[in-house]
Amino acid sequence: MKIWEKYNQLSWSPVLRTGGADEVLRDAKACGKGGPGDTNGMEPKCGRPLGLWMSRRKAVDPNFGGANSAKDEDVLLVADSYKGFLMVTGIYGNDAEMHTLATRAITDPPEYKFALLNAIVQTRMGDIYITETSQKFQRRRIFYALMDGASTGRLLRYRPDKGGVVEVVAENLFMPNGITLSHDGKSLLIICGGASIVRFDLESQRMAERPFVEGMPGTGDNIKTMDTLPNGTRKKCYWAALGGKFSKPFSLPKFLSDKPLVRSILLALVPYPKLIKFIPQWTAWAVYDEQGELIEFMKLADAKAENKLIAPWLSEMEPIGDNLYLLSWYNPFLARIKRSDIRY
Repeated sequence: MKIWEKYNQLSWSPVLRTGGADEVLRDAKACGKGGPGDTNGMEPKCGRPLGLWMSRRKAVDPNFGGANSAKDEDVLLVADSYKGFLMVTGIYGNDAEMHTLATRAITDPPEYKFALLNAIVQTRMGDIYITETSQKFQRRRIFYALMDGASTGRLLRYRPDKGGVVEVVAENLFMPNGITLSHDGKSLLIICGGASIVRFDLESQRMAERPFVEGMPGTGDNIKTMDTLPNGTRKKCYWAALGGKFSKPFSLPKFLSDKPLVRSILLALVPYPKLIKFIPQWTAWAVYDEQGELIEFMKLADAKAENKLIAPWLSEMEPIGDNLYLLSWYNPFLARIKRSDIRY
């Protein structure tokens, strides 16, 4: 049974809003279509948003207040891998405007700019946390960061109450990626290195000694705090999208995880597009309970074409109505499946 379908063909856009007939996408000739194979070289100029979060302007804009207090509005926060931490106002009309909130942490040297901002979460108290996956490699060379093995990632905290500065609350992390608030609101869960989920305690502002999940079945990307399973069954849990394989019988990232010399040789000799092909791709997700136990693992393929992937490099799953939308940082399309058709 076919339980999935492609939803729309897209070209990558700095911020894309679907549904309007007059919407104009980013010119692919000027900015490229995205993905590691994009040889246009314009992505750093045009930007690439990875993290999105809806908030209120009054809660995030340090310059908001006074005579403008009556104009409080919903805003879209954007973690752009090249442009920094951004805010979009006027999101419901035709006068959307982009504002730069921060391009470096307060302790960074003046010449430094965020290298790879990734995900955003806002706590119940209104605090905003952002992951910076690498300080060494940018998004178009993300697999180099994986192969390099250097722990240059950071967890950042945006402080509008202090004039919009960004503080570094945790550093020396290996590729921190997706981030979410725990069900009890006391900690953040962060996917690190694509293979584990770590916990950051909000009260002590420290990383927990033990990981929440030590080994994932695939390379995790984004993580969501949910009250239902992907098929709609009620249960408090966490969804983690898996873009590639990180388990037996063989996975290149797993094989090279303890071989720094071999990694260095491959980085020096193997062209980047070929390196990507060595990493097994999946359309899969994992679901964990509140204690970090794996309660569901699902891998999808097209029933009409054996082992054909639906949406490789899955990075996000978003439930809307009766459907589960599958999003990717790599693919120029959306896919969706009916939640009622998901069988375990």
